[in-house]
Amino acid sequence: MTRTKKWAGRASTLTAMTAAGALAFTGLAFADDVDMGNNSMTVPEGGSDTFTVQLLASSGGSDVAGCNATSDHPVTITFTADDAWATVDKTSVQVTDCTTTHQVTVSVAGSGVTATAGAKTTLTGTATGGRSETVTEVVKVKGQDTFVDRTVLPAYKTDFINVQVPLLATGPVVTPPPAPDADGDGGVGLLRQLCERGQPRTGRRRQRRSG
Repeated sequence: MTRTKKWAGRASTLTAMTAAGALAFTGLAFADDVDMGNNSMTVPEGGSDTFTVQLLASSGGSDVAGCNATSDHPVTITFTADDAWATVDKTSVQVTDCTTTHQVTVSVAGSGVTATAGAKTTLTGTATGGRSETVTEVVKVKGQDTFVDRTVLPAYKTDFINVQVPLLATGPVVTPPPAPDADGDGGVGLLRQLCERGQPRTGRRRQRRSG
């Protein structure tokens, strides 16, 4: 009876370790998130705006590793834009924990490339590096339970921000007021004057020559 209990306890331990190893290899245990805050921003042509970024440790019972970033094993978050007119003051930031936020400035129209009004692009943050972890699982080798150590590499979820250049502001069409009618004839006198100015004056010149 005692032997059965011992084997049952050992079997439970082996099952738990095998389950932990299976979770690790599916990537669930190390899926830390890149968090870039609000996923959209509007930046005028020639302007700039700032966002914050940090690494978030994955949560839940499968998160046996916690935060992947440490001072000994930092995580690098790299930023890339789909279009050249959107640039950042930091192409990457180095993260050593999952609580500190970092500021990054996005500028529109740089390196001689001008963005047009209404243009859109996507800025993506991708994480690399960080610590790995060794997990132990139990496998059957010739019918015997064997402990095997395997290294689980960190994995990350990317994040993005949609950057948009605002449309040019368009106001109402303004029609200039009509010219004032000083003599009250509805503009007939002004029209007569314009017509007279446009008439040829050859007859007058001939009369002066003959005199």
